[in-house]
Amino acid sequence: FNFSFVMLSKIITLFILLYFVSPRIVATEEWKEPKCTPCDDIQQDCTLITSGFFCTMQSDSSLIVKSQGKGKVNPALKECVPKKFTVQGPLKSWCCLWSPETGCRQLAGHYYQNHSDWSVTCDLCLSVCRCRQNRSLSRNAGVTSTPTKWFQLASLLTLLLLGCSNC
Repeated sequence: FNFSFVMLSKIITLFILLYFVSPRIVATEEWKEPKCTPCDDIQQDCTLITSGFFCTMQSDSSLIVKSQGKGKVNPALKECVPKKFTVQGPLKSWCCLWSPETGCRQLAGHYYQNHSDWSVTCDLCLSVCRCRQNRSLSRNAGVTSTPTKWFQLASLLTLLLLGCSNC
């Protein structure tokens, strides 16, 4: 009878300790604040007429909201978050934000900042920013896509098809 009472008291003590200590252990992990990735080298590849954003994770997308002029502006994010948007918490991965004023920018979240190359991956955003012209499809090859080139290609294809109708 003594042995089971001692064992029961130890188990209860252990549960009480875990109950009071575990919230403090969980609360010690601090999330890194989002950081602007320096994206000046891609700005010449993208001309913008609209504003928007894209995040790789849905949970990050829900933290970027239209500010409607009421949002609290984080001075550290001023260069990469358009005035139309507010970031309402720490992000996990990365997001691309764009506007005519800021250009095509990348915002690095908590886990993404742990990658060694997080500060040089702005090219990822060129594929999602809504560039109007001069959008580089392959920066190394120098291939660019503009609405004029697509129109010329479509016209040439139409002429070829019409010319071949008598074949």
